[in-house]
Amino acid sequence: MKKYIFYLRPTGQATRHQSRVYFCVIIAKDITLAARKFSNIYGSIYSGMMKVTENKYQLFYTQGKGQYKEELMYIVIEEEKNIFENI
Repeated sequence: MKKYIFYLRPTGQATRHQSRVYFCVIIAKDITLAARKFSNIYGSIYSGMMKVTENKYQLFYTQGKGQYKEELMYIVIEEEKNIFENI
């Protein structure tokens, strides 16, 4: 299992984002499952992904409907989950 850390990155003038999620940690087998879990938990529609480096991704989601629809980009960092880190 790996740990995926999601950070919201507002685009341009969108620093006034009213998104519900700015930071999130999800445990999953791979980035695709983490993207799906995030989408299910927070009610966003997964749009796509771009791999930036070996353990860094950009994930794109759509949230809201109609005039309230907004595109969100999350920076996601992949880390190995250590089962002993909290002991």
